[in-house]
Amino acid sequence: MKLFKPTVLSLALSFALTGCQTSNINSLKEEVINPNEVIKSQSDQRDYRYIQLKNGLKVLMISDPTSEKSAAAMDISAGAFHAPKDRAGLLHFLEHMLFLGTEKYPSAGEYNEFLKKNGGSSNAYTSLEDTNYFFNVKNDAFNEALDRFAQFFIAPTMDPKYVDREKNAVDSEYSLKIKDDARRIREASRQAINPEHPYSMFSVGNLATLADRGDDKVYDALIKAYKRHYSANRMALVLLSNQSLANMEAMVIEKFSAVKNNGLDKPQLVTELLTKKELETRVHIEPLREMRTLEMVFPIIDTQQFSKQKPTRLITHLLAHEGEGSLYQRLNQKGLIESLSAYVNNADALDSFSIEMELTKKGLKQVNQITEDVFAYIDLIKKKGVTEEYYNELKNIAALNFTFQEKSNPMSTVYQLAPVLQNTPANNLLNINYTYEKFNADLIQKYLSELTPNNMQQTIVAPGLSTNKNEPLYDVNYSVNKISKQLINQWSKVKAHPDMKLPALNPFIAEDIKLKESDEKEKPELLVNKAGIQLWHYLDTSFSMPKSSVIVRLESPVIKQSAKNRAMTELASKVIEDNLSAYGYDAKLAGLSYQLFESEKGIGYVVNGYSDKQAELIATINKTITKFDVSEGKFELLKASLLKDLKNAAFSRPIGQVFGRMEREFGSDSFSSSLLASELTAVDLKQLKQFMQTMLSEVALKVLVHGNTDQQEAMALSNKLYQSFLSSAKTGAGYQTKLRQLNDGTQEVVEMQIEHDDSAIVITYPLDVTLNSYLRTRMIGQVLSAAFFNDIRTTQQLGYTVGAFGSEIDDMPTLNFYIQSSKVGPKELERRIDQFIKKEFNSVKEMTDENFAQHKAGLLTNIKRKDKNLGERTMRLWGELMDGFSDFDKREQLAKGISDMTKQDLIDAYQKILIGPKKKRLIVRNFGKAHLDKDYKAALKDKSICRDDQCWHAQ
Repeated sequence: MKLFKPTVLSLALSFALTGCQTSNINSLKEEVINPNEVIKSQSDQRDYRYIQLKNGLKVLMISDPTSEKSAAAMDISAGAFHAPKDRAGLLHFLEHMLFLGTEKYPSAGEYNEFLKKNGGSSNAYTSLEDTNYFFNVKNDAFNEALDRFAQFFIAPTMDPKYVDREKNAVDSEYSLKIKDDARRIREASRQAINPEHPYSMFSVGNLATLADRGDDKVYDALIKAYKRHYSANRMALVLLSNQSLANMEAMVIEKFSAVKNNGLDKPQLVTELLTKKELETRVHIEPLREMRTLEMVFPIIDTQQFSKQKPTRLITHLLAHEGEGSLYQRLNQKGLIESLSAYVNNADALDSFSIEMELTKKGLKQVNQITEDVFAYIDLIKKKGVTEEYYNELKNIAALNFTFQEKSNPMSTVYQLAPVLQNTPANNLLNINYTYEKFNADLIQKYLSELTPNNMQQTIVAPGLSTNKNEPLYDVNYSVNKISKQLINQWSKVKAHPDMKLPALNPFIAEDIKLKESDEKEKPELLVNKAGIQLWHYLDTSFSMPKSSVIVRLESPVIKQSAKNRAMTELASKVIEDNLSAYGYDAKLAGLSYQLFESEKGIGYVVNGYSDKQAELIATINKTITKFDVSEGKFELLKASLLKDLKNAAFSRPIGQVFGRMEREFGSDSFSSSLLASELTAVDLKQLKQFMQTMLSEVALKVLVHGNTDQQEAMALSNKLYQSFLSSAKTGAGYQTKLRQLNDGTQEVVEMQIEHDDSAIVITYPLDVTLNSYLRTRMIGQVLSAAFFNDIRTTQQLGYTVGAFGSEIDDMPTLNFYIQSSKVGPKELERRIDQFIKKEFNSVKEMTDENFAQHKAGLLTNIKRKDKNLGERTMRLWGELMDGFSDFDKREQLAKGISDMTKQDLIDAYQKILIGPKKKRLIVRNFGKAHLDKDYKAALKDKSICRDDQCWHAQ
């Protein structure tokens, strides 16, 4: 059970083949343990049953007759911490190897193919102390998919012939993040902790750590790790399906009773993260990006034993609060920090309390003062904050959120519950995160007493810090030095400052939770359609939630007129969000969230949550936008923060940058981060205020109101929006999409310069905006994605990040192929993609009617998938509206089109789009520093390749 900010060491796309051995059900008598004692929310219509098999396997089954998909997850209580010290990354490597065939299903790519054909997908991750495998699939294929999945844990082949290939895959994953500052900081910080603690180990693995060393073969270590850790008594299985609990129980007994129990308990790990030697130290780490952070880490006693009381939750709540008088507000108003968070890390071998702050340049120079203020505020909490009123506030919010807990999709549900099942009693599996059993002031004070200067390690991350050591795996400069006794003593004596305040009690906790009387409509209607404003309304209580979602977008033609205007729009959004932070923080805590957004289309916000008190929040957001104001000092800080973010975009992974450039090249939010940064540099406060006046002087509003809001309330909202934004403004025309269209038979190449060893490529085939184009890209993507992944990643091992899929850029359908590779450059990647496309055309032509029908059914399952909660439905409806489907029937049109599609239609579409002489495509790529070869030198001579910041401009 993890009631904390999770630290995931790797999240690997894992597609695999598995199988199952059957057993005689009648010979296995399974004892059902309290099947009806899983406490669930009153809004939860699913049924639950917990059992434990004779082999010790814990199982939670979930029956949901309304679910179009089934899913399963298996969590093993073995993760990166359990690798041998001389085999870093071995458990991660084991995760990879498990997907490469089983005795019953020996083909390495069949599992992925089976899932994809049946509308499913698979994934896995290795975290600190767990490895989690999960999948989803259409309902009528669940039995077969589960049959394959079970064999992962019964009889995986782990064929030695795949060892070198998967070592390369692990190494590619390592290479993928070699310039990722989060990973670099983690690897440098582990040098500063107890070397006996498992957190000190390199977790990902690479070719060096997984190499054979004479008679010490990595394969032998792999098999040994599997036999030691993959035991039924250390596994937790969660299943969700539309089938009955009785049917699922029979499936589980049949398929998973053969999982072996080796009778061995989980190994005991070293739990002392920081010894006396590592405490009272300050770690300096130099990042690649422009970033400045301060983290204060305190080892604490195990919190898992108090999971129902949650003593640290009150402390994190008060320390990280952003309302009036908070520690955050105090430090932010001084210009010292940009953000503040407090959280607990909780694992069997890792219990720590962290306070993390994003610093300004000024704050970096005043770390000692910031530290003193933190300890002064901790003193204030000790004296005045440990009260039952604060605890009850958290308890009441949690109870409300549990009562109206929204359904998540099947795969998310199972993989999130599987690790909880490892250590949580059956009856608390669903409510453990929402339970506040008892206020215990002494226990809270006990944890506060551990937040002291002599029980702390500080880590500062910033460019240009003094360092004297280097972490070689990620080439990170760092240093570790003792904090002076004088400073430790000074901080130990600090008391709460007289002007420090604790937050007021939350005024946003919902009180009116009644559901409005439904009008039985099944989609939004255009309730308001007049000059300057279109408002769609849908009273939807089908989820029995007293919640609503409101999306407001203010569209202005001014934004996309220049890069400077676009940059000022982003800065204005940042200012508005900052102005709302103190007021809106309580709303977010109480389940009434809001988020600002901006693009070349406009500026706006999304409000989600309890409908009670939503109007008050929206009114404040509107007022904050229209009365746009900010002090000179805060303006400079926010501008500097945005400039930092824009410049740091150059350090994103190559594939992300290449994808972004592809979309910009078609004209979707077409200004680059570097161009926005250069334009923003000279912007002053007067210019920003003038821009906001100009932008708001000519606007058109698009609004969607969805959920527990009736027509009268929606009309009231429309009137208030009109008064706020249109009463004195000129009516704008609204945003009109204008994307680039390539001519038939053309190929354009755009090349980027990215400071990274890896190369990346995205090849995009754009189509005209028609329903037929949507159908063709979706179907071809459905058929090709699994085969492309298996060929490029699994067989050829060209890269860890690969894919083929159909999608839309705004409303323009596209087919996309992408690879990031540490192995070869983009010209070779292009050749391999072209080879795949030509080779796979034969497979498409030879596809059996049965396989084609499976692919259609799988795609239809995804298209027709029901919305799992109110927020998901809101975003789908908004997406359809933005794509031009104002009748909100995109799914229905797509489903009918796919149902009517023939195999010959697929063949003809493949031929025309990907093979024929009229095919058109855009190639965006970068040559990694490791691939500056003859292809690169030849490319430099090609004058048709665009290397400008922007190659195409909308007319």
